[in-house]
Amino acid sequence: MKKRILIVEDNRYEREGLASLLSEQNYEVDTVENGRFALDKLHEQEFDLVVTDLMMPATDGLQFLHKLRNNGSSVPVLVITGNENMQNMLSAYQLGALDVIYKPFQFGELMDVIKRVIPG
Repeated sequence: MKKRILIVEDNRYEREGLASLLSEQNYEVDTVENGRFALDKLHEQEFDLVVTDLMMPATDGLQFLHKLRNNGSSVPVLVITGNENMQNMLSAYQLGALDVIYKPFQFGELMDVIKRVIPG
């Protein structure tokens, strides 16, 4: 059975590009453009991993993580961000993020984390 990944990214090109690359790696991928839509999607379906951006309109990555954990979800979350703000990084870890990867990143770097979290 394919592992399922939810990508939460407001930039359409980054979202679609990442979804395409992960699909090629044999993952089942869904995408949404912000944390609010991600929370809705997670109520509808189960995922093995969420990959979320931090800086997004409506509900950003930190708000999303906070609401997700308050809802009792323990789904693993990997944060990607172009903003190297140390406080945001610490907040993400405090809210249960597995890791933070800074943009631009190498796809291999992302895959190393994903394979660690959802092997096979």
